[in-house]
Formats: sequence, structure tokens, C-alpha cells
Amino acid sequence: MHLLPHQLGGNAVDSNLTPALGNINKKFSQSLELDAIHLAKKAPIEQRKVIWYKFNIEYYNGKVFPKFLFASYGTYSRAGKDWKRNNPIKEFHMSPDYPEIEFQAFDMKANNWDATEMEKTLRVTKGFANVLKQNGGYLNLESIEIKLDSKMNLSTIRNQENLAILSRAKLDNLITF
Repeated sequence: MHLLPHQLGGNAVDSNLTPALGNINKKFSQSLELDAIHLAKKAPIEQRKVIWYKFNIEYYNGKVFPKFLFASYGTYSRAGKDWKRNNPIKEFHMSPDYPEIEFQAFDMKANNWDATEMEKTLRVTKGFANVLKQNGGYLNLESIEIKLDSKMNLSTIRNQENLAILSRAKLDNLITF
């Protein structure tokens, strides 16, 4: 689900996406997004407005699944050279249940998982998933860092992100030891 709709400039990048079931995405679209898009982009030119759009999100446990979603939008008014942010025109929120997923967690101790599946599911890099698999039999997150430290440069930004993904995955029971 896009936090800022694509039609309002929201790109499909990690910082603008969150996992959500189709019915949640559809409710946000019908309840709020389409009206905001119409006002800013699709109304007759003389009726279009400059708008602001705000999205707040809270997550369960490890920042994977959304617990609370809140979006609002409104217009700006021009006062001379300045723009004034007006009150919200519309607000919409939902509190999705924690999803019931038929999923077997990656057992890091047993090392009985597939690196490609981990890459796709957790969104770690392919190289990171492969090195994890090749050096398996981990007892905890710390043992991953200790084993991998001699195998790859863990100080790169991307590998720090990979380790952070594993920490969140542990909180959400996507990996076990």
C-alpha cells in the first residue's frame, strides 16, 4: 500500500510503502485518496487546489505489519506571498488486525530454509541471504553478527539494513533460533 498515493507523487519505494491487505488499501482509496486526487489533479482546472497530505502509521512489534493507519488531507490558502495550511477536509483511519499468515518461520538454528525465499520474504539482499545460509546454525542475532563478521563487511549501510531487517523479523516471529 502506498502511503502517499502514486497519483499525488508517491513513488513505489520502501519509505512510501507498507504491507496491507487489498481491502484495507481499497478502503483508503475510496474513503480519502480519490477525493484528494480529484481536488488536486482531476477537477476542472479552476476548481483545483494545492493540497497537503499526511499519513501516520504505527506498527505491531517489529515494524512489519501496520497496527494503526491514519491519513488526512486539506488545502493551502495563499495569503500574499505566504501559504497557510488549512484544517483537514477529510480524515480516515483503520486499525488492522495482526495478519494470520500461514508461514513457517526461518529457523536460523536448523538452517533448513532457502536463501532465495528469505531474500524475497524478508527483503534482505541476495548476497546476504546466501552468506547466512552458507554459514548457518545460529543461536541468536549476536551469533549471526559474529559468524558473518569474518565473511563480509557488516559495516556497509546495506548490511546494517540487512541486520536491522533480521532484528525486526525476530520481533515479528519471522525468524526463530
